[in-house]
Amino acid sequence: MVKRGYLTDHIKGYLKEGNMILAIVRTSTDLEQLLTENLFFKQGIKFKLIENWTLGNLINWNHHCGFIDDNSVTLLNLFNRLRNIVFHRRTFIEKILLNQEQKNIVQSIILSVCDFIESSFIDYDSNSKIENEYEESFTSVENKYRNFLNESYNFFNKPEEQNE
Repeated sequence: MVKRGYLTDHIKGYLKEGNMILAIVRTSTDLEQLLTENLFFKQGIKFKLIENWTLGNLINWNHHCGFIDDNSVTLLNLFNRLRNIVFHRRTFIEKILLNQEQKNIVQSIILSVCDFIESSFIDYDSNSKIENEYEESFTSVENKYRNFLNESYNFFNKPEEQNE
């Protein structure tokens, strides 16, 4: 039996440094990874199916599968709403950063999500098939992003007249 867990030291470090935006981004990515791995290891849902799901879908499916309780769903949906507003409404985060009371509320939400992440463990029976599939999923994602970065590099390093 394998037990996977997560630490949130990076997130707490961003909050301590006053970097609320990076704390939100890192909380979001860590939470997405945890919820994705829950569905992969505990429910057997293939990475290829869930790799592009939104955070809201991941929360709903983890709740549906019984991996998170009603109280946690409420917290995670609250964080998801906050995340979406911050990512899609630039002026919202600026208002938060200028208001200490609002910053404290956002920090409390983030720290509560950190508690959820750190208290969540994924217990599963390991075998070569599941470990190989897990490794292949990471290799696939790395290749996608490596290709994206290479294409972007090539775009930005073309002579001026080709970019116009």
